[in-house]
Amino acid sequence: MHSNESIFLKICKRSLSTTTSCIFPLLILIASCGGASDEHFIVRSANSKDAKQEALVVVEVRWISLEGAFYGLVAEDGARYLPVNLPEEYKKDGLKIKVRGKIKTDVANIHMWGTPLEIIEIEVLD
Repeated sequence: MHSNESIFLKICKRSLSTTTSCIFPLLILIASCGGASDEHFIVRSANSKDAKQEALVVVEVRWISLEGAFYGLVAEDGARYLPVNLPEEYKKDGLKIKVRGKIKTDVANIHMWGTPLEIIEIEVLD
């Protein structure tokens, strides 16, 4: 019976090795396809007490007619941001802008749409 267990373990190890050797390169390929670019990235603060994140993203300003209507920011990859302080001059449906801001995790809102974003800088791209 001891030899049967050894054969079973050998088969399992070989199977696991084959699976791992196939999956690992696939995971690397998938990760490399979605790499950060100048158009969209998020940076976590190095200070563990300061859990704020900063985003630099190219977005289109959109008029969203949900929950009383509001302006939202939609990135090219579909990510949605809810600006908490979008200045009036940028509230134009379809306006393409580059935004740098802080992701706000401590903000409650009634819209239930997008990630709240406190805008620090805006650059018009149109």
